[in-house]
Amino acid sequence: MIAPKFALFFFMSPTGQNLLVGGSTAVAQPNVNATTIAQFGLSIPPLAEQQEIIRRVEALFKTAAALEARYRKAKAQR
Repeated sequence: MIAPKFALFFFMSPTGQNLLVGGSTAVAQPNVNATTIAQFGLSIPPLAEQQEIIRRVEALFKTAAALEARYRKAKAQR
Protein backbone atom coordinates (compact mmCIF):
# COMPACT_ATOMS: atom_id res chain seq x y z
CA MET A 1 0.00 0.00 0.00
CA ILE A 2 1.19 3.50 -0.75
CA ALA A 3 0.05 6.60 1.13
CA PRO A 4 -1.26 9.23 -1.32
CA LYS A 5 0.87 12.02 0.20
CA PHE A 6 3.95 9.79 -0.01
CA ALA A 7 3.28 9.27 -3.73
CA LEU A 8 2.70 13.01 -4.18
CA PHE A 9 5.95 13.94 -2.43
CA PHE A 10 7.85 11.28 -4.38
CA PHE A 11 6.60 12.53 -7.75
CA MET A 12 7.38 16.12 -6.71
CA SER A 13 11.01 15.11 -6.03
CA PRO A 14 13.74 15.37 -8.68
CA THR A 15 13.82 11.57 -9.00
CA GLY A 16 10.05 11.41 -9.40
CA GLN A 17 10.07 14.23 -11.93
CA ASN A 18 12.75 12.45 -13.98
CA LEU A 19 10.66 9.29 -14.00
CA LEU A 20 7.55 11.19 -15.04
CA VAL A 21 9.23 13.17 -17.81
CA GLY A 22 11.16 10.11 -18.98
CA GLY A 23 7.91 8.14 -19.12
CA SER A 24 6.03 10.85 -20.98
CA THR A 25 4.26 9.92 -24.20
CA ALA A 26 3.59 13.46 -25.43
CA VAL A 27 5.84 16.21 -26.75
CA ALA A 28 4.19 19.50 -25.79
CA GLN A 29 2.39 18.41 -22.61
CA PRO A 30 3.56 15.26 -20.84
CA ASN A 31 0.88 12.58 -20.51
CA VAL A 32 1.64 9.95 -17.90
CA ASN A 33 -1.01 7.39 -17.09
CA ALA A 34 -1.36 4.67 -14.43
CA THR A 35 0.08 2.03 -16.77
CA THR A 36 3.24 4.08 -17.23
CA ILE A 37 3.56 4.72 -13.49
CA ALA A 38 3.07 0.99 -12.74
CA GLN A 39 6.13 0.22 -14.89
CA PHE A 40 8.45 2.41 -12.77
CA GLY A 41 9.16 -0.45 -10.36
CA LEU A 42 9.39 1.69 -7.24
CA SER A 43 10.51 0.32 -3.90
CA ILE A 44 7.80 1.36 -1.47
CA PRO A 45 8.69 1.42 2.22
CA PRO A 46 6.30 0.08 4.88
CA LEU A 47 3.32 2.30 5.66
CA ALA A 48 4.73 3.38 9.05
CA GLU A 49 7.93 4.56 7.35
CA GLN A 50 5.94 6.38 4.67
CA GLN A 51 4.00 8.19 7.40
CA GLU A 52 7.25 9.22 9.12
CA ILE A 53 8.64 10.49 5.81
CA ILE A 54 5.42 12.45 5.23
CA ARG A 55 5.66 13.94 8.74
CA ARG A 56 9.28 15.01 8.16
CA VAL A 57 8.64 16.45 4.70
CA GLU A 58 5.66 18.44 5.98
CA ALA A 59 7.81 19.76 8.87
CA LEU A 60 10.50 20.83 6.39
CA PHE A 61 7.90 22.55 4.20
CA LYS A 62 6.62 24.38 7.28
CA THR A 63 10.16 25.48 8.18
CA ALA A 64 10.81 26.62 4.61
CA ALA A 65 7.58 28.65 4.60
CA ALA A 66 8.53 30.31 7.90
CA LEU A 67 12.00 31.17 6.58
CA GLU A 68 10.51 32.60 3.41
CA ALA A 69 8.10 34.73 5.44
CA ARG A 70 10.99 36.04 7.58
CA TYR A 71 12.98 36.80 4.44
CA ARG A 72 10.11 38.70 2.84
CA LYS A 73 9.52 40.66 6.04
CA ALA A 74 13.21 41.58 6.31
CA LYS A 75 13.34 42.53 2.63
CA ALA A 76 10.28 44.77 3.01
CA GLN A 77 11.91 46.62 5.94
CA ARG A 78 14.86 47.75 3.84
